[in-house]
Amino acid sequence: MTSPLPRLLGLLLLAISLATPAFGAPLAAFGDHTGEDHSGDKHDAETLNDIILTSATLVSIDLKKSVLTNAVAMSADFSNAKLDDTDFRSANLTAAVLSGASLKRADFTGALFDGADLSSADVNKAIFTGASFLGADLSGLNKADKADFTGAFYNAATILDAKIDTSVMVFVPEASAATLTLLAALLAVRRAKSAVARC
Repeated sequence: MTSPLPRLLGLLLLAISLATPAFGAPLAAFGDHTGEDHSGDKHDAETLNDIILTSATLVSIDLKKSVLTNAVAMSADFSNAKLDDTDFRSANLTAAVLSGASLKRADFTGALFDGADLSSADVNKAIFTGASFLGADLSGLNKADKADFTGAFYNAATILDAKIDTSVMVFVPEASAATLTLLAALLAVRRAKSAVARC
């Protein structure tokens, strides 16, 4: 009769590996780092265009002065990250967590933050021109009155910091939110096709 111990040990190791975030390869432009853990990594002043960080754990990561245009970071956790002077133009940060992150002077022009949590982030002189914040949490922002939200989209589900100047923003009625989401999806498809064409 064989002992069940080796089999149980194997199952235990498998369970631990599935419960632990994957530590990935170094971040790279056009790389797919879905679900990887890069918490505390230092990647300042790097070019990481079109990177995929979906569901990645990036707590306290240092990406200061890096370029992440067209990044896909849906449901990524950027809690307490250092993103000062970072270029996130046209990035997809849907349902991402950026609570407590430093976003000073970062450029998020045209980025998607639908359902994202930016609570208590430092947005001093950050640019959110044309970004979408449908259903996002923008409460407790530091220096919200110094950030540029011109043409940014929000709806009734968006939690806004009292210091944000909503007169320069665009309110999206619920009936139009589905249309905006569809347009964002079509834009993402166009970006993907463009990325494939460049390869």
